[in-house]
Amino acid sequence: MVLRTLWQGFLAVLVLLGLGIAGALRLVAIESSSLDRAQALHARMAAEDIPPSLRRLYLDYSLGDDNQRICASLKLGLASARESRYSLAARALDEAIVRIRAAQSAQASRKKPMASPWFLGEPYERSALYLYRAVLYIQQENFAAAIAAAKKCLEEDGITTEDGQGDWASAAWVASYAAGVAGDEKAKKQAIRIWNRIQGGSTKGALPVAGDNILVLVETGEGPHKLRRGKNGEILVLAEGPDRVRRVTVGLVGQKPLVIGPTEDLYWQATTWRGQHVEAFLNGQPVTSSTGQSSDSSEEASAGESAPSLADIRSWSNLPHRIFLASLRCPEGTSRVRLQGLDEQNRVVAESTWRVPISSDKPNGVIWDFFP
Repeated sequence: MVLRTLWQGFLAVLVLLGLGIAGALRLVAIESSSLDRAQALHARMAAEDIPPSLRRLYLDYSLGDDNQRICASLKLGLASARESRYSLAARALDEAIVRIRAAQSAQASRKKPMASPWFLGEPYERSALYLYRAVLYIQQENFAAAIAAAKKCLEEDGITTEDGQGDWASAAWVASYAAGVAGDEKAKKQAIRIWNRIQGGSTKGALPVAGDNILVLVETGEGPHKLRRGKNGEILVLAEGPDRVRRVTVGLVGQKPLVIGPTEDLYWQATTWRGQHVEAFLNGQPVTSSTGQSSDSSEEASAGESAPSLADIRSWSNLPHRIFLASLRCPEGTSRVRLQGLDEQNRVVAESTWRVPISSDKPNGVIWDFFP
């Protein structure tokens, strides 16, 4: 309290000379309010038992303005899920959904499109948001909401696919799992149809089977990196992030594990537009050689006009490169589940073991892990 009073007095003396008494008193009041807010925030972090690894993200989430809040919510939500802080993760992602929907509605109501001061994310980021929320709904045993969120994941991706239906196989997988656990045969059949449409008859991956009660989600590597290119920085370029993991093994300790490939590749999703590989975008539209567009031609077309706006490189920066999904059947009691990440030479480069309690009160569970 003494230090705080001295600090406020020091500020008042400094600004009196330049701003006068009224201005000085206003700045001191602002500083006092900020200190009160910081103290309240730290008390809240202590009450919610926020671990040190999440405190910086929690501060960004709590103190950021509207322009920063969506990104901060997304990052905090994903980081919290990776630490099994599922309630905090759901709260943060729900706030991001509300704010993104409000910004989308505001954009839709404008007669002339314009850059949004709010972060809307690229289609792959919004699809990831709803996929993760679907998994959190499963953790909360709200299976109907999980199915709806998985459907929204596909809707957000629809703009990038030729048929407008989206091609996130992971959304179909999650919807199939949720419908199976809930006993919703209609929703399960629909999810299987979507899975078959996306996979095109491929045997890549496997859907959950009846009786599975543990959903396993493993993220690996780093998601796409956003860069600016073009004469005026108007071109958004998506660069691939590193990932050493190519396959994941999942199984109960002492039993033969499943070996699975990725259910989703976020770099592929980010750079695939209606069947074409696209790394560059201008005003949300792909820049490809096949359409005759490029960084140079877009600049020539804008000659004599006002300079295009800078590409928005705000990013959900802790997204992974790949997502692996699997399901297990665990008996009542506590089971031990081992996960391993394998590289291209099938060497183990990451490993974890989980204790999974199953009871009549909690017959289903979620394992959420991250191999950077």
